[in-house]
Amino acid sequence: MTAVLPQTTESVDIISIESIKKAFIGLHEVLAANEPINTVYADESHVERVKRAIAPLEFQFKTKVNVVVGAVGGLNDSAAVQLKDGKLFLLANLLKNEKQADDAYFLGVRGYLATKSFIEHASGSLVDQIYAGLTDEQKACLSNLSEDRKETVCAYLSHLAMLNIRPSFYDRRNSWQRALVRKVYPTLSWTTEDLHYLILQAERRWVKGQKKSQKS
Repeated sequence: MTAVLPQTTESVDIISIESIKKAFIGLHEVLAANEPINTVYADESHVERVKRAIAPLEFQFKTKVNVVVGAVGGLNDSAAVQLKDGKLFLLANLLKNEKQADDAYFLGVRGYLATKSFIEHASGSLVDQIYAGLTDEQKACLSNLSEDRKETVCAYLSHLAMLNIRPSFYDRRNSWQRALVRKVYPTLSWTTEDLHYLILQAERRWVKGQKKSQKS
């Protein structure tokens, strides 16, 4: 019998700032005050279980990631998902179950790679519009990651991307229409659905680019 990672089915409210805080703690982006840092390396069997858990996602997103036993090669030991020298690493010793492995992949690929790349090539006005829509609590929660406005927006969108919300046709149509209106009225606020539509666009652009690079 093939061993698999434990699964969890906890649902979250994507709009609540508490859900983002829980996601931070769940992936060890922010450690709970009474939770020590796990510096014990995962064994090879656990690394293989993580690799098997994310294999379907690697095929779907055409993006391979590096699963390592722990904080090796200059990685820090407090974050399960890390981007170093353009390569994405998942620390297996900080991933306890299949859902955390999937969430880590979504955070890394949909967030740190696809969405961040999309935002870095976006206009400053887009970043300003999204930042203006964040609440003071959201800004405070993300301020420990970066004081730069673009980095703050990237961090927020990356953690929304981790939730892997797939907008319905109705939501995509509405967000597309609002994007057209926003070209005339740039002060039109961004809804949560608009942000998930933007993340979906970033994902599609990323996967298209990966397919193209793999063919060349």
